[in-house]
Amino acid sequence: KEGAAARILVQGQEVLVFGEAATALSKGIRLRYPLFLALLDWEALQSLPPAVPKYAELPQFPGTARDISFVAPGGLTHQAIVDKVCSLKLPLLQKVELFDIFEDAKVLGEGRRSMSYSLTFRDPKRTLTDDEVNQLQEKIRRTLEKDLAVELR
Repeated sequence: KEGAAARILVQGQEVLVFGEAATALSKGIRLRYPLFLALLDWEALQSLPPAVPKYAELPQFPGTARDISFVAPGGLTHQAIVDKVCSLKLPLLQKVELFDIFEDAKVLGEGRRSMSYSLTFRDPKRTLTDDEVNQLQEKIRRTLEKDLAVELR
C-alpha cells in the first residue's frame, strides 16, 4: 500500500521512521521484493538516558503449589476471584492461576460452573512447611466460600 510507514518514539522522542518506498522512487530498478527504507536519528537515540535493566533474582528456595476447586455462580468473574484472593495480602502467595473451567447445566445446574485454580506459595528466605501452606490455602478457601458464595469441592 502506497505511503505505508511507521515511526518509533522513545520517551516521546522520534528516533526511527521506516516504511515502504513509494513506487516512483524505485521506478526503473529491477526489484524482486518491495523496497523499504529507514531513517534513524542517531543523535536523538544517543541523547536518551540509558535503560535501566530490570530483573529478579532466581529464587533460592522452592515454591509449593496447591489447587483449589469450587462450583461458582456463572456471573462470578475470574478477576473477582483473583481480586478477592489478592485482598488477603498473603505475603507468601506468589501466583494465582486459573487452569480449568467446566460448564455443564446437566451436571452442575443452570448458571453454574466449576473453576479450578493453582496457588503457588514461596518464601525467599526458607522452605515452607506443609502445615504453613495448608493453613494459607485453607484461609483462601474459607474466604472464597464466605465472601463469594462458592461451593468448595
